[in-house]
Amino acid sequence: MKFEIESEGNNIVCDIISLFKDEKTNNDYLIYTDNTTDLDGKKNIYGSRYKNNNGQIELLEIENDSEWDLIDEKIRGIDNEIV
Repeated sequence: MKFEIESEGNNIVCDIISLFKDEKTNNDYLIYTDNTTDLDGKKNIYGSRYKNNNGQIELLEIENDSEWDLIDEKIRGIDNEIV
């Protein structure tokens, strides 16, 4: 699944790697890549809270350290072959 984000006036097509809901907070999160690579040639991956507005993905800010910890845990669990 793909979605677009705007960055510095440019539209960037991103691929969703994983979607998940935190049962404690009922917040929805996604792990995605913009298909850029780091210096080692691995895809850069990101995480964010999101809202689905009639099929349009709206990224929301992470509000606290526990949300970052949750996202970091999910990113570490992703198979290196995917990224």
